[in-house]
Amino acid sequence: MSIGAAIFLAVLAAVGFNVGAALQKSAAVRLPKLSLPPKRETLEAFFTSRAWIRAFLITLISQGCFLIAAANAPISIIQPLLGTGLIVLAAFSVLYLDEKLSAGEWIGIFTLIAGLVTLGASVEAGEVRGLEAISWARLIALSVVLMGSVFAAKAIEQKRPGTIGIELVVGGAGGVMIGIGALFIRVMMLEFKAGNIALGILLSLVAMGSQLSGFFTQQGGFQRGRAITVTAILAVLNKVIAIFGGMFALGEVLPENPAKQGLRLAALAALLAGTLLLARFSKKEGTSLAEGPELETRGARIDSPRSGGGA
Repeated sequence: MSIGAAIFLAVLAAVGFNVGAALQKSAAVRLPKLSLPPKRETLEAFFTSRAWIRAFLITLISQGCFLIAAANAPISIIQPLLGTGLIVLAAFSVLYLDEKLSAGEWIGIFTLIAGLVTLGASVEAGEVRGLEAISWARLIALSVVLMGSVFAAKAIEQKRPGTIGIELVVGGAGGVMIGIGALFIRVMMLEFKAGNIALGILLSLVAMGSQLSGFFTQQGGFQRGRAITVTAILAVLNKVIAIFGGMFALGEVLPENPAKQGLRLAALAALLAGTLLLARFSKKEGTSLAEGPELETRGARIDSPRSGGGA
């Protein structure tokens, strides 16, 4: 598969993730409240809801598209492309929630579109690297350093609240874990392509654990700080880690042509900037499953907080 086809699949995955999340949210608010642990009748309600199942299948297909894309193109390209899905959420908010976009948000949309087009123009044949380019020592060292930074920041914030800021700590922690998970997804798919099934399965557990940890860390951040801030930090940081980690540990390189190098760097910068400008839409009320239905834990209800400005 060509890089261009992988980019198309990544964008398709980004759109599907956001459409699926919006539809899941729409279906979930009409279903019984989830509890921890979930009740049998609640699970039955979810898995017998045609609307929720359709949304879930869209998300599942999107995940498949993302994995195929990650197997055929550098993760430093694929992960930043996930920000383009925010365009769909912005359109959803305008068309179905009758919201108006600010000037900054319109700039975010056009910045993402420009980044996508520029990224496509920067593609160069032969730049995809395989397993031989991966440095396990660098990948493990990078993961340890990043996780160590998370624990250090958490310890500092617990000892001296406000020194770093809980939103920065939690958003950063979620971004680190999702970013690390993205790196391992790339390695996992290369191992599967090479026929190393056992190692691929092991790496899938690592990637899944990292991604889920990042997701639940994000949810905790919504309970402790402003969703808009947590989301923005997480959305950008996980992509920065994928870009840097892909080049540092996975042997991913910029195009050899100087003009295309410039286009690639400009494209990545535009994708990150556009993601930051539109990050609020990933937690917009009515457009995201991540805010999700309210959770109940042994009779104590935990409501997802709403921050000012429609975060």
